[in-house]
Amino acid sequence: MKIFLTSFNAVLTPLSLSPSLVQAPVSDEVIEEALAQLRSMGYQDEGGWLKELVSAKGGDVAKVLDALHPVVDQTD
Repeated sequence: MKIFLTSFNAVLTPLSLSPSLVQAPVSDEVIEEALAQLRSMGYQDEGGWLKELVSAKGGDVAKVLDALHPVVDQTD
């Protein structure tokens, strides 16, 4: 892994990223299917925020819902 450190910041080169951290692009079809499912649940995509979230979560509706409604552990 190549990491260049300066006194101000760290710069990662593209080759230094772990393959598990690099997400393959998600097809438009997968994104549109996920958006359709979320719309059927009552979510709206005004301004494109939902499409951006779906893309960031790789088209995984469960991950989108987790981001929208995180579970808080209240056992403390």
